[in-house]
Amino acid sequence: MISKKLTFVPFISLLLVFCIFLCQPATSIGGDLYRWVDEDGVSHYSDAPPTTPSSKGKNMQVMTLRQHSSSSGGPQEFIIPFESSSQGMLVDVIINNYIPARMLVDTGASAVKINADLLKRLNQDLPDDRRRGKVITAAGMANAEELFIEKLDVGGAVKENVQAFFMHEAYDNAAFDGLLGMSFLSDFKMTVDYKNNQIHLNR
Repeated sequence: MISKKLTFVPFISLLLVFCIFLCQPATSIGGDLYRWVDEDGVSHYSDAPPTTPSSKGKNMQVMTLRQHSSSSGGPQEFIIPFESSSQGMLVDVIINNYIPARMLVDTGASAVKINADLLKRLNQDLPDDRRRGKVITAAGMANAEELFIEKLDVGGAVKENVQAFFMHEAYDNAAFDGLLGMSFLSDFKMTVDYKNNQIHLNR
């Protein structure tokens, strides 16, 4: 029996490479999505901005996750705001229509990576015959397992059946929930507006 080995290319402390699978084309919905953090540090997502001011007199920063879509089936452009960090660009995503997460954009990773904590929030059944492989980290070899995300929404740019992988939580970065890799990004042409902290995805 020939076993398949999963190899990965380096990024930060994790070396990532994953085979890219073709996924079904995705459709998108119109409208804006708003994200803000209240005075207690809780993140909120809504299709309408907050109407009640902070009870503690603090200013709430509201981020608009805006999308530009075409209902005629023509070209689509999605504008995704990002937060700059020492490790790269952080973006807000919605998984399976209701689970918010923050991911680090990584065009060097061929697949989406999700952290162990996010995997628990997904509460997803994992098939017994899922692929397993090895990744190379700064500490040596580590196990990784494959899964498929039913729906991944990044500022209105949507893809279904997205290939992803996870590994032991010891290899996760607590600053974000995972890596947004090429198993999602390969469906789009991506340009980055660093002046306005925006990523433009065109399909």
